[in-house]
Parts: sequence; structure tokens; C-alpha cells
Amino acid sequence: MTQTQSHLQTQLETLPNKPGVYIFRDAKKHILYIGKAKRLTSRVRSYFQSSAILEPRKEPMVAKISDIETIIVSSERDALILEANLIKENQPPYNIVLKDDKYFLFIRVTLSDDFPTLDMVRKVTTKKDAYFGPYASASAARETVKELKRIFKFRTCVHNQGKPCFDYTIRRCLGVCIGEISQTEYRAMIHELLLFLRGHGDVLIKQLSKKMEQSAKQKKFECAARLRDRIQALKKIVQQQTIISNRNEDIDIIGIAKDGRRASVAVLQIRSGKLLRKQTVQLSSAIEQTEAESVRAFIEQYYVGIPEQPRYILTEIMPDQKEILVKILGINITRPQRGVKATLARVAHDNAQQALVTHLASFEKDELRTRTSLQKIKTAFSLARTPIRMESFDVANISGKYAVGAMIVFENGKPAKQKYKKFTIRSIQTPNDPHMLAEVIERRVQRMKLQSPGWEKPDLIVLDGGKGQLSVVRKTLDKDAALIPIVALAKGGHAQPTKLSQRETFFLSDGRSLQLASTSRELFLLERLRDEAHRFATTFYRKKHIKSQSLSELDHIPGIGTKRKKDLLRHFGSVIRIQKASQAELSRIVGQQVAMRIKDALVKKN
Repeated sequence: MTQTQSHLQTQLETLPNKPGVYIFRDAKKHILYIGKAKRLTSRVRSYFQSSAILEPRKEPMVAKISDIETIIVSSERDALILEANLIKENQPPYNIVLKDDKYFLFIRVTLSDDFPTLDMVRKVTTKKDAYFGPYASASAARETVKELKRIFKFRTCVHNQGKPCFDYTIRRCLGVCIGEISQTEYRAMIHELLLFLRGHGDVLIKQLSKKMEQSAKQKKFECAARLRDRIQALKKIVQQQTIISNRNEDIDIIGIAKDGRRASVAVLQIRSGKLLRKQTVQLSSAIEQTEAESVRAFIEQYYVGIPEQPRYILTEIMPDQKEILVKILGINITRPQRGVKATLARVAHDNAQQALVTHLASFEKDELRTRTSLQKIKTAFSLARTPIRMESFDVANISGKYAVGAMIVFENGKPAKQKYKKFTIRSIQTPNDPHMLAEVIERRVQRMKLQSPGWEKPDLIVLDGGKGQLSVVRKTLDKDAALIPIVALAKGGHAQPTKLSQRETFFLSDGRSLQLASTSRELFLLERLRDEAHRFATTFYRKKHIKSQSLSELDHIPGIGTKRKKDLLRHFGSVIRIQKASQAELSRIVGQQVAMRIKDALVKKN
């Protein structure tokens, strides 16, 4: 028995017999699969039993498992919620994943504020606010908020800020900024907005019509005119909403379409009997999954954590483990047999089919363009093979201090962020970017030669710099320089592409230099690779620099622990401001004795 098998056997023998989530990892600690279970013991062991009948797609997965992690929760519902969140966060290769985004958008009404407003968020953070969605399309969510702003004129300013905001000057604000509207009146408007978002637009129009008539009778003609304009705007939207049912039902109708690689799901959202909107979502890792499995995975990830759930989900394809989903989510899941709802189920399927066709056409076109660009890079740089894995390096420092390096990886023309690496420069304390860059790449090559996991040989390394950087790196690597093709990319740009001297120039190891066409996809790809390395290195440097500035000068003062450091930095913002603060100001945060120590220590240092 190998060490890995022995480790797995021990983990299987000690599994808890409780509800929770299990995570399978490979030898490199990468997550393969995330699942949930009512009883972790029986569910996880079922994968490893000799009599187990596994789905074809899971057989290679089980062969790769080297480690099992379990997370115990209090109920099966909690396990479903945790599983959905972890899948969104990690997107494991053997799970069906909603690819449009890790988290969908919600429109939030901030009822927890005295004067609520609308914004867009990706997570539900408080039960005091109202959330509507989820929206798979960010543009659709933004357009909805824009239209609501035009009709309801909710605030984007601060109450009683002392001067009119810009929206007020163009009649898009009710005057919250100058106290022209009371909290009671403003909250009444927010109540109207909530009615509309919940699908009760016709009820709202009737209420506003009565208000308009009363205002006219009282000769408040300006108020009546504003209400008239709001009613007309609302009627235009309500007239576009198809009436599905006179029962004021809240229903989602799901349609799914699959091919061998991908699946698309369309959701028709009906609120208060009216069809409000259509959503389409792409699923990945759906190879060899049945439609029933894909529908189940979609429902688990899409509906977990939604504040305002539909009462019913209608679908032509019933999901696997339907009873469990109904029990945990509290939503009835049925298959419509006839009538308008059965027709809508077919419409949902047609929408899913069209979304899949469009997505695959776009995906295949993009893949073809990427393959073509990589092939052109191979030809331009005379590479032995197509650069499937490309890496770029950059360093960041100020006068040699807090020097760091970064390595980013692109695979098949796309960022592989889980393979990015950070380096702290060890051997150089003076400003010397070429030698810092050489140190980073030398350490990277040594890890490759040791065959360390995650340090596989790249097909091309792109340096941020010119001849100088390339020369120093090759000299430092010595004989190892021949192991990997290396090119240096000198900064230029597309601002004036006709001036050849200002365009990006590539320097090759054989002494050649060349420029790619300024409008070519391959140049944009290599620039993006270079720019991503610069961004990653700069971000790492800033974090390290800020941490050093914030903590180092306070670390050695007696009586200053973690809590007091946080309190001081939270109050003053930086060590420089702490240094400039008076002893009395410091005393209010940490007491008189510690304040004296801080002043003494910082004065002596400076």
C-alpha cells in the first residue's frame, strides 16, 4: 500500500457520521470535486467501494484523489448552502459550474438606511435590506436600476448635505440633499418602488392615479403632473409584461439544452402572474451529465441564498434528488402537463437552445482566434512548439526596498491565476531591476528542474524590459538559459502606431528584434500577459509596503500589542499621523503611560 493509499484509508476510517460537505483534492492539493451529504461516512466511502458503480466522468476523478477534506454542518440545508458557495468560489473541474460569474448580481434596496437607495451587489449581507434577482446579466441589472432611477428618483446623495446634488438640478432627485422631502414621504416612495419590483405594477398605478386625482382637486398641479409622468412611465413597462396567470403566482420556469461539452439554462421569471424577465446561464463541466443532473446542479447553485424565492419551479426535465431539493429549499418543483405553463416550458427550452447555439458559436470562434494567435507567436519567435503555457515576470520596489517579484501564467491564451507565484527578493538590496528579475527567474528555473508541483516547464517566457533585462537574465541562467525560450518586451504602445520607434519591440535570445502588427491579436495577447505581470507585482509590493509602514515602527514599543496597533491605525490612519499626534490625543486611545512610550520611541527614531 502506497503512502497516499494509506493516508486515504485513514481518512475514510475516521469520517464523521454527520451532515456536511466533502472536498476531494489531487496530489497537488487542487480541488477536484465538492459534494454534500446527509451522512458523510456513507456518502464519501461509496466512491471507494469495489462494488461502486460510478458515472463514467467520475472514474478518472476517483483515481486522482489524494486527500479528503470534510466540513461538518448542523443540517442538510446548511450543507447545500455551503456546497453551493464553495462551488461558486472554487469552480472545481468535476462539478457542474454556473460559468457566467461566481456570484450573480442582486438589486438591493437599502431599507436599513433612514433614506434608502438602490445599488447592485453580489452577496446578500443583511436581512434588513430587500434584494431582487439574481441577475445573470450585469447590463440587464444596470439598465433596470437606471430605469427605476428615472421613474422613482431615489437618492444617490447624502441627506441634508447642505447643497443640491447634480441629480436634483436635472430633476432626478426628490431633494434629499437639501431636506426638501421628509423621511416619511421618501419612505412612501420607496414602498411604491418595492411594489413595482415585486410585480405589483398595476396595483401601484391605481394607487398613484388616486393620488394624482387628489392632488388635482387640491390644486397641487405640479405634484399631479409629476405623478402623471410617473404613471405613464410605469404603464409603458407594465404593458410589456406578459400576463401568465390571474392568480398572482410567483413562478420560475426552467428550460435546458445540452450538447457534448456545455449546457445552457433559461429561466423565465414570473412574479404576481406576470412575466418580468428572462435569464440565460451557461453551465460548464456538464460532459456526460444527464439533463436531470444538470438541472439539479443549476437549482442548487442558483436558488441557494436568494431572499425572495419563487413559490414554484416548473421544468420539463425533473431534477435528480427532487425530494431533497424541495425539502431543503422549500420550493415546489413540478412538470407542467398542459396549458399556458406547458407552452412556456417549451419556450424556456427554445431560449436555452438558442443561448447554447450562440454561446458555442462565440466560444468556437474565440478558440479559433486564440489558436491562430498562438500559432503566429510560434512562427514569429521561431519556437519549437506552440506556446500553450506562457509566463511573464516583473519586479517592483522603491530604491531597492521591499523588493518583490511576480510570475503570472497564461494557458491557451487565458490567465491561470491559481498558478501565479510571488517572490520576495533576497540577494539584492539596491535598485537593480535586471538583476532582481534574473534572481526571480533563476529561482523559478530551479523549481522546474526539481520537478516541483505547479512549476512545469513553460513554452515561452516574456520579460518586461528590453535588451538589458534579457542579457542579464541569460547571463545569470548560464547553461539553463537554453532550457526555455525567452523574449523581452520593451514598452511601447498603440497611441501612435504609425511611428515604428514608439511601438512595442521584442528582443529575442538569438539577437534579433522584431515588431508585431499593431492591430494583431497576438500583440494584444502578449501585452496583456506583460501588463498582468506588472499589475500582480505592483499589488504584491503595495501590500508588503503598507504592512511594513503600518506595523514595523510600532512593533518594538513596550505595551503595544496587536489590538492597540489596530486601534491606533484605525483612528489615525498611518504611523506618520501617529507620530504627529499630540500625547493627549494618543492618551485617549491607549492611555497616558503607553502614549508617553510611543512619543519617546518615535521621536528617538526620527
